[in-house]
Amino acid sequence: DSSLMGSSQEDEELEADVTRAFDARVQPNIRTAIVEEIKDEEIEGHSKQVFLCRLLSILAGFLVVCAVLIPVTLLLVNSPTPLEPKPTAAPEETMSPSMSQAPSRAPSVSPTGRPWEHYHDILLSDPEGAIVRTSIDHVGNLLAVASVARKGHVILIQFDPDDEISVVGEIIIDLPPDAGSPSGIIVKMTDDKQAVAVAIPYVDGNGRVYVYRQLSADAPWALAVNLTDADADPLFGQTMDMSEDGRRLAVAVGNEVRVYNLTMDPPIQLGQSMPFSSRTNLPRVVSISNRFLGIGEYRERANSNLNTSCIGTGLNTNCGKPAVAFYELIGTGWSSLMRDHQNTLDNGGPFHALGSNGTVVALTTGRDFVRAYELGFSEQTGTSFAEAYFGPLGSNDLPLGGELDGEETISLSMLQDRHIAMAWEQQAAVYDLESGLWVQRGDMIPFESAGAPTVGLFGDSGHLLALVADGDDGSNVTSVLIFRLSASGGD
Repeated sequence: DSSLMGSSQEDEELEADVTRAFDARVQPNIRTAIVEEIKDEEIEGHSKQVFLCRLLSILAGFLVVCAVLIPVTLLLVNSPTPLEPKPTAAPEETMSPSMSQAPSRAPSVSPTGRPWEHYHDILLSDPEGAIVRTSIDHVGNLLAVASVARKGHVILIQFDPDDEISVVGEIIIDLPPDAGSPSGIIVKMTDDKQAVAVAIPYVDGNGRVYVYRQLSADAPWALAVNLTDADADPLFGQTMDMSEDGRRLAVAVGNEVRVYNLTMDPPIQLGQSMPFSSRTNLPRVVSISNRFLGIGEYRERANSNLNTSCIGTGLNTNCGKPAVAFYELIGTGWSSLMRDHQNTLDNGGPFHALGSNGTVVALTTGRDFVRAYELGFSEQTGTSFAEAYFGPLGSNDLPLGGELDGEETISLSMLQDRHIAMAWEQQAAVYDLESGLWVQRGDMIPFESAGAPTVGLFGDSGHLLALVADGDDGSNVTSVLIFRLSASGGD
């Protein structure tokens, strides 16, 4: 028994030792593990709380947005559709039966933008008192000013980014001794600024067209073409135009229009001559681009008396019916651009400007507004071919504030197919095409001129305007007035 009791006592002591060792080594680890597990559970619980809070915030924001948008959406759905201005129906005599709508005759919106300021004059005079005739043309920031009295004179004026002016070229034209008295002058430039054409018709004598070329910026201008009519027509060059690339020249010769190929030396006629139907005492305008030929005139009427002064306006004038016809070169001959529709902007013209991309701006029906057109083609169906037509460019016309008499003229200048300047009755206006609407830029520009108005809109953004102001009949002084958009003012 004593041995058993001793053994039991030893076992108890051993168990106590084991317990103490367990408490010393294992229990702290267990407690640590338990504490860490509790901490992890607390962190996970906190993350869930944060996630739930964020989710509730997003849901609350979504409810707020819905509360705002739903009424607005309902308002838009229930609101009537805004009325869009509908062009009025085309007049009975329209430039093409393919056009079913015409621009609105309503006045344009109020002038916007900075006002125009008159900031420079170019004075041209003859010291011996000869009458000075003047013409202008422009490409980019380069302005060509041509004048003729006892000699022909062209100056090329460059406008820098600050609109400072410098003369960068000059051409002197020695007229033939027996040339007679010049009745006018026309100047045209190519887009690359390397060719200048000058037409000088005469009261009597022999009209001529000169073409000068400059091979490099520092090279002098050299005479390349001296063109005249074999029959010594004094009105050769009464109206003239040169294509943008300088390859074609259109010129009035008596009662017809001829186009010359300037790539040939000497130039040769391109296609057949195109006859005028009007008398020579009425205004005529020819235009030519790289694609088309335009001829504007008054076409004779059976009941019109073209030997008297023009009385009345529009369709009632005895000057005849104003029209602009368009042609394209097919093969070796000129063909009507609109073959089945009399090929005209009916009652449009004769004053017009032809753009390079099939756009045209013209004085048109009633002679109390100007309209811009663009070339279009009807859809090809079956065996019928697509037909060309000119539809309106812009949803409104450019008003003149009243009708022009048949003998009054208007000058038109088109820039980049979206800017139009026009001058008439000693006033000028500029319009920009904005979102399909022609908007007047700045106010009307008054100026005094005894002769026919001439306008040029130029500069990279159309911010420069040139106007020719002739003195009284017999004056030996002519001014070219330069305007620009002012630095401030307006909207």
